Amino acid sequence: MQTQSPFFRFLIAALFTVAFLFTPPIQAQDFPHAGAYMDHLGSENAEFSQDLWQYIKASSHGKNARKVENKRMDLIKTIASIVNRVKGTKPYEGDATLRDAYTTYFTLNYNVLREEYSKIVDMEAIAEESYDLMEAYLTTKEEASKKVREAGQALREAEKVFAETHNIELIEGEQSQTSQNLKLADEVISYYNDIYLIFFKSYKQEAYLLDALNSGDVNAMLQNKNALGKTAKEGQDLLAEMAPYKDDVSVIVAAKEMLSFFEEEAGDKGKILLA
Repeated sequence: MQTQSPFFRFLIAALFTVAFLFTPPIQAQDFPHAGAYMDHLGSENAEFSQDLWQYIKASSHGKNARKVENKRMDLIKTIASIVNRVKGTKPYEGDATLRDAYTTYFTLNYNVLREEYSKIVDMEAIAEESYDLMEAYLTTKEEASKKVREAGQALREAEKVFAETHNIELIEGEQSQTSQNLKLADEVISYYNDIYLIFFKSYKQEAYLLDALNSGDVNAMLQNKNALGKTAKEGQDLLAEMAPYKDDVSVIVAAKEMLSFFEEEAGDKGKILLA
């Protein structure tokens, strides 16, 4: 599959930046009360959350990389438009705190998706080559997600302060279905990645053992067989300390079964290969 050249990606990013920075703000309307003002800004978040959910579903289901990348570019354009509209919303009775909090939140998401996820896309292409690369790839994704989570928490705090200032009663815990889906997806992906990385370490070690077997390098076979036994045992010990996710042990069980197989492969089965 053909990939975009670095220059082409740079050009696209530059065009997005120009549009983001220099599109004139939309003139805002007046709002009858503070609740309507909050609803207006919240509706912008609802649009973004829905598009973000579609992107996360596409990227987590392993769909065509080009299509997923196109969704990311579309999402970047969506955020740029949202930031423009939010910036054009005038303060409510001179209070700009909520508008500025939304602007900060969307701008951070814009930067994460445009810059950090661009790096993540590149890292994904080579992540399977080694454990270190896979660990770096998953760590970078987690750090990007953490920034977004922290920005979301800061936005919720700003909403609480604005509501208290303008005598609005917020219903604690009330979230849209999309917001709940995003929160759940973030938790599940983080949990899955922790287990996958444990599995992947032995998976790659087995690949090195098979490469040595195919090349007939006995010393490399012995070295990688011993390393596989060690990583498989260490991985099973780590999995034994992990709690199920909401009483679901399926991922842990699957990983344990694979690591048990790797340990057997490094034991008696490995001795047969070296005989």
